[in-house]
Amino acid sequence: MTPDARHTPLRVDFFLSSPICLGQYEYVRLDGVVAHLRARHMDPAAYRRRPSKETVRTGADDMRAIHHRGIYHASVGLLDADEPPNPWMPVRRVPYTDSTIYKRLETGLLCDARLARMANWKHTPGTGPYKHGAIKLVTHPVRRVRFYARADEHVLRGLLAGLYALGKKTAIGYGRIESCDITRITDDRSVVWKGKAMRSIPYEMLDECELSERCGWRPPYWNAHDTKICAPPGASVTLKSGRQLRQIML
Repeated sequence: MTPDARHTPLRVDFFLSSPICLGQYEYVRLDGVVAHLRARHMDPAAYRRRPSKETVRTGADDMRAIHHRGIYHASVGLLDADEPPNPWMPVRRVPYTDSTIYKRLETGLLCDARLARMANWKHTPGTGPYKHGAIKLVTHPVRRVRFYARADEHVLRGLLAGLYALGKKTAIGYGRIESCDITRITDDRSVVWKGKAMRSIPYEMLDECELSERCGWRPPYWNAHDTKICAPPGASVTLKSGRQLRQIML
């Protein structure tokens, strides 16, 4: 998987000033972060108007910051670590805290003029955009999140300059980024490192695979209709040869 000459192996370190919230997801994925930033950068107005669950496909031209030869060269985030993940243990081997936040509409905070225009309006606490809810959060008090990538360093730096937080619930202060350090390294650790998968790798790209699971393999990862049988991060794998990989059209 020889990339374009502009792309170099990189280590990307985010240093956090507040705990990171992962919710139901086990990992933060660098290609997902880049896809989000690119959509926001290319057309900010359309990005804000877009429904939150609209699926937007990303291709090699859209994601030129991260090399694409069948798969994006971008690892999952390593929490306060510098070793491939352990697929037999959940990410919560890192210390974590369970907490719950509650959401409800505070009508007393609405101004009188707005209430006058909404005299006949009543919200239902059990449904709709103003419904009440309790959201369980899982937070990790880590100091650093490390990614590996094979990327166009100039483009990647420009995109990451607009990133202020990682993970979920960033609007209420989780995962705040204090600083970001991008360093060139000698070997590509973004897909496989020490014989271990550093991201979800589709099964058809592998000669050998220690274990497999059905999961998302490209952004947006929440899209249940875009899943494949993959080797999970940390599984022992052997990639197919370069010629075999070139014949695979994902």
